Amino acid sequence: MSYLSLFKVKWKKVLDIEEYIYSQMTWEERKKALYDSFMLLFFRRPSIPDKHVITDFLFVKVMQRADYNKLFDQICSTCSEKKYSLNITYTHSQHIRLYPLYIFIKYFPLLISKLKLNPIKSLYITYKMIQYLEVYEKLNNRISYKYLVVFADMQAIENLLIQMAKLKGITTVTLQHGLYIDYTKMENINSVNYKNHVADFFLAWGNSTKELIERFNPNARVVICGKPLEAQDIPPQKSNYFTILFDQNLLKQYNHDLLKIAYDLHEKTQLRINIRFHPHNRKSAYKIKKDIVYIDKELESSVFILGHTTSLIHELLRMGIPVFKFNSDVPALDIPKALTFSNANDVEAILKHYDLQKHNFVEDGQEFISFIGEDSLQQCRNFFERLKNGKI
Repeated sequence: MSYLSLFKVKWKKVLDIEEYIYSQMTWEERKKALYDSFMLLFFRRPSIPDKHVITDFLFVKVMQRADYNKLFDQICSTCSEKKYSLNITYTHSQHIRLYPLYIFIKYFPLLISKLKLNPIKSLYITYKMIQYLEVYEKLNNRISYKYLVVFADMQAIENLLIQMAKLKGITTVTLQHGLYIDYTKMENINSVNYKNHVADFFLAWGNSTKELIERFNPNARVVICGKPLEAQDIPPQKSNYFTILFDQNLLKQYNHDLLKIAYDLHEKTQLRINIRFHPHNRKSAYKIKKDIVYIDKELESSVFILGHTTSLIHELLRMGIPVFKFNSDVPALDIPKALTFSNANDVEAILKHYDLQKHNFVEDGQEFISFIGEDSLQQCRNFFERLKNGKI
């Protein structure tokens, strides 16, 4: 494909996340980021096959996390056509690599065109672009494919691959990696999830995401396939605790608020408290009463669950587990107003009003995740089959 095609790429969509990350760094963090980027380029090699691969469907994922890996593999497995799956990781090289210099020389005019007035930022962005272009160059030269499916098309490498594939007339698809929230009233980097969508097709979990993607991308073709969550056996006899779901550190104050409400509820119900921390939370930042608090007990055994903005709220609802949402001004996906609370008294009122064994929490969650388990996987199978046969 013509080198000049890279100038047609909407590079803002490719670089948005890196630009934001750089803007949030301190001076010391920027120096470290430059060093880390240099070491990644010259001493780590992307996992692109050396041999030539010919396939119909190419599946590509960059983000590394156990649950992402599982979701990606599950959906990839539903495609019965000839396929090749590429999970891009980086392996250490014993010697300094010269390939990045080749990329720098070959794509020099493109790299120069993206320079900033700030020389440190320019160097950082140049390192990142060389990293992305190396993956594009190797993949483009070594893998022939008719359809490209990526895990999350707002990620830089996947976004670049999608844009270039479309310029070649290749049909492109992106999966959904999480529940997306409309941040119009509180702009932050998470808005790239829907603003930077570039693939031809978007496989959505439910109607709420479909509407969000279509609002910001009127030409998007969204197909609802659900998420292959494994349905949990909900024990008829609950345990002696309820659970609170903590948010990311950015919303630490709301975690403190949830914990205070939980302590109030303990006094009212005599139930113990189970805390599910966000992966980046520091437990030492919270006043934990060890005599009444559990950590990471089974969610399905909770009498009920309280959360704030985490997408786990909606996944648990879809599985039929009683979940209530803390009211705040922070953008989040809605749930029925009757299942929201502002204080311990509100939760107590909900518990008195609802028979938790009979209320249809599954129905409350279907707006966000239409299909789960095997039903979701079958929707994916149907999509890939229809796509290959030109029926979509």
